[in-house]
Amino acid sequence: MSVASTSATSSIASLSRTARPGKAEAAPAQSEAAASKAVSDFRDFMKLSPIQRMRANILAKMDLTEDSLTALDTEARQKIEEQIKAQIKEAVTGSAGQKTGLLTDMKA
Repeated sequence: MSVASTSATSSIASLSRTARPGKAEAAPAQSEAAASKAVSDFRDFMKLSPIQRMRANILAKMDLTEDSLTALDTEARQKIEEQIKAQIKEAVTGSAGQKTGLLTDMKA
């Protein structure tokens, strides 16, 4: 996967750590730096294609990054890649079953 995907996965993790409620306020300089980093991470994430974003989100949900995925043995990596592929396919094509109520007969 590309460097942008690796950056996106780490950006998602960074954004989720930055946005945690209930933590004490840091010093103003630290909070400004954290806000600046969050904005930078968000911009990097938005530069990705929709598929790259989906992949980064799926990896983040699995508590993985592109680097940690690459470090896995071949068999484990293949299983995770198949899960990612299936989740992306489902998101793009919709659920496996046929949805009802999508079309309306306007002439009736």
